[in-house]
Amino acid sequence: MKFNTFIPGLNRVSLLSGFLVCMLVCSCAGGPSGTPAEDEWIADMDPVSAGIIDAEFSRPLSSAVDKRDVNLYFCPRDNNVYLEFRHQGMTFRQYWSSSNRAAFREALEKYKAGYESRSLIDRANRTQRAYGTLQGLIQWGFAPQIKSFGLALGSQGRPHYDLGYAFKRDGSGREAPYFTVFQEQAVNVLAASEPGQSLYLYVHFTRAQADELVRLFNQDYLLSLLRPPAPSAAGSDVY
Repeated sequence: MKFNTFIPGLNRVSLLSGFLVCMLVCSCAGGPSGTPAEDEWIADMDPVSAGIIDAEFSRPLSSAVDKRDVNLYFCPRDNNVYLEFRHQGMTFRQYWSSSNRAAFREALEKYKAGYESRSLIDRANRTQRAYGTLQGLIQWGFAPQIKSFGLALGSQGRPHYDLGYAFKRDGSGREAPYFTVFQEQAVNVLAASEPGQSLYLYVHFTRAQADELVRLFNQDYLLSLLRPPAPSAAGSDVY
C-alpha cells in the first residue's frame, strides 16, 4: 500500500523552518543528552575533580546504612556537578544542576532547623519528600561501561530526586535522623544499552556530611578549580 505524502500547505519554506527550529532545540541541550536547560556554558573543558565526601547508603531490606565514598566532578561545559558512587554492584552518576544545588542547600537549612527544634518525626511516608522534589539526571552501568570524566556511559535517565529525611540505624545500631536524597527509578533513554531501568536508591547524609557537600557545591569554589595553579615560590629569582 502506498501513502500519499503530499500535505496541503506544506512547502519547502515550512520544511526548512521546521528543520531550523529542530536544530535550535537540539543545540540548546547541554551535557549528556540534555542536562537541565537553565545551566550555562562556563568553559570548554572536560570535567574536573571537585573532591570526595562520604555518605550513607541504605542496605537492601534493612533499616541500617553503610558509609561509602562519593566522588564529585564539576562539568564546566554546562555548570553541572555529578556525584559518582557504587551501589549494589553498579556505578552511578547523579547530576546536580545549579538550581538543584541551590535547592539542596535550602532544603538542608530547613532540615537543620527541624533537627535543632527536635520537630523531626519518624514517618518515612511523610518525610521522604518533606522539602520538595527535583527533576534529576543520572547515568548508570556496570563498572567497565563507565570511564572517568563522562567519556563513556552505560545507561541514562531522568528520575526525580526527593529531598527529605529518614531515621536509620547507624554503625552502632542506634536510630538517628539523616538528611536524605531519594533517587526514584528512571527508564533508560539509551535504547541500545542495558539495563532498561535504574534502581531506586537512598543517599543519606549526617549534617556534617551534607554541609561538606554544600561547600563543594559552592559556585565560587567550583570556578576556583578552573584557575591555573599559582607559581611556586621555591623557583629561581627573576631579575
